[in-house]
Formats: sequence, C-alpha cells, structure tokens
Amino acid sequence: MLRSYDGLLLDLDGTLVADDETIHPRTLSALRRAEEAGVRVMIATGRSELATEPVLALLGLDTPAVVFNGAALWCGKTRRFLEERVLSERTLGRVLDYGERLGLLTVVMCAGRKYALAPRDEVERLALHDMTGLEFCAAADLRRHRAIRVTLFSASQADSASFATEVQAAIDQPIYLTHFP
Repeated sequence: MLRSYDGLLLDLDGTLVADDETIHPRTLSALRRAEEAGVRVMIATGRSELATEPVLALLGLDTPAVVFNGAALWCGKTRRFLEERVLSERTLGRVLDYGERLGLLTVVMCAGRKYALAPRDEVERLALHDMTGLEFCAAADLRRHRAIRVTLFSASQADSASFATEVQAAIDQPIYLTHFP
C-alpha cells in the first residue's frame, strides 16, 4: 500500500485527548490501522512525562514522546528520558524570586516529580487539581531540583498575555514562555 506519509506527530490536549481525558474509539482504531500500515505514531505535548504516560499506555505506543513543550524526549518503553533540557540555576532562581516577590503559586516540574507551594485557597487548589505527581514543599525547597519547567499561577493579572510579558521583563533573559487564559 502506497502512503503519502510515514509518520504522525500528534498533540494531546484538545487534539487527540478530549476534555474528559478520553480518546474517541474511532480515533484509536484509525491510529492502530495507521501503525499496522507502517506509520510511526508519536506524541508531542506540553504535558510532563507523568501526565503523558497514561495516554501512551492507552495508545500502546512504543515510540518516544516529546514532552514539556519540547524540553524533553520520553521513552515510555524504558520509562526514562532520552533527552532533557533543564533550567539553569540562574534562570530558576530568577523565576522563583519573581514568584516569591509577587506571592504567586509556583510549581517546579522535574523528571518524575512536581513540587509546589501549598495552595492557600480554593482557587489555587483548583489550579493544581489536574497535576500528576505533585508534592507540596516550602519555597526554599523549590530551588534544590533540576527543573525542566516552572509554572506560575496568578489570579491578580488582567490576562495571561500581559502576565507573560511581565514575567519576561522580570526574568530579563531569553526564556520560552507559554500562557493560557
């Protein structure tokens, strides 16, 4: 059978995975048929490896997955990172200092674990409710880890775009930012 492509690289949230964390049976069937035809199916997501693992298991994929918005390559078969890019201590320090100054809910994501300040109210608890592998710790303990990503939550900024601009200016060095309304 002649194919017009040899691989599929799929996002998860809002693309392959629905809001209720399910994958439509017809989609699963189509992906399995594509694999049987020799198409390599891979995942590229902003999720951590911890949040990606259940989807890889459901799909039965043995191909590596791009996780953390491209900062790491996860092998579900061997359950280890093939490649990861961690933040420098300087960058991590600047982000954490900024979060502390503004009193922001902060999460540091590392290989196999996520560390967060304890939520102070219901809004912060809801912000963290979907995070897999989360441990609460003191602010000083956030600095001891090899961070792949830092997430800052704020309820006081007007919108996520202006918050991202403010974070970029405060860090004052090249960084990759994503933001969600």
